[in-house]
Amino acid sequence: MDERPRRRWERGSVSAGKRTRRRWRQATAETFEIVCECANTDCMEHLWVTTELYERARREPTDFLLKPGHAKLEFETVIEGHEEFELVRKIGATASVARQLGRRS
Repeated sequence: MDERPRRRWERGSVSAGKRTRRRWRQATAETFEIVCECANTDCMEHLWVTTELYERARREPTDFLLKPGHAKLEFETVIEGHEEFELVRKIGATASVARQLGRRS
């Protein structure tokens, strides 16, 4: 049996047609790579997150994972900041749109 990490690619909707690619990998703590979920649809920066963090972000339809500095403070607030990523929450009208879109895949 092959012991190398198994990888799979998935595509999913993020919001308003924005797409993200997720690559899973097996490691000591399960982590995977996602494309930044910021409002800039041209952004293709990647960040590594743990499964636990990703699942926590997915519990709220208004929460998104971004590269540091990518938050648009007029539309979202940083609720958790780290060196490699920020967890943001949409506010106001953008929060309503995120809830209506039900962006979870």
